[in-house]
Amino acid sequence: MARLLPFVLLAALAAVAVGLAAWTPGDKETGAAHVAVEVTGPDGVLFQGTVEAGSPTALGALRAAAEAAGLAVETRAYSGLGSGCRGVYVEQVGPYRAEGSAGWVYEVRDAGQDAWRRPMHSAACEGLDHGNAVRWLWTDGA
Repeated sequence: MARLLPFVLLAALAAVAVGLAAWTPGDKETGAAHVAVEVTGPDGVLFQGTVEAGSPTALGALRAAAEAAGLAVETRAYSGLGSGCRGVYVEQVGPYRAEGSAGWVYEVRDAGQDAWRRPMHSAACEGLDHGNAVRWLWTDGA
């Protein structure tokens, strides 16, 4: 039995590592999060409501909101925005395409908080929990 102990411990550690790697914030059973989302373009609000983000990230919330509003979202991989995950840059939401210094930014309000924060990494890397809120804003770069 003493000879098997290192292998049993190694197997247990591997199981824990796999479990941690697979964990995402949000619903413990489905991985989804119910999130309040607002998408505001240069001409006003494009979407405002609560969505179930199947991918509980700020990008997943945008995609769910866009689908509910009938808007297309275009993204491209951008490694400079990643922080330990695959960075993605939002190029277009509906008819509004980023160009020059104008484009899309996002802010998150954590559940129970009043203040909005603007993460400095890709929305694909910003995990969300139930009760979080995300707002996507058009900025002209000024």
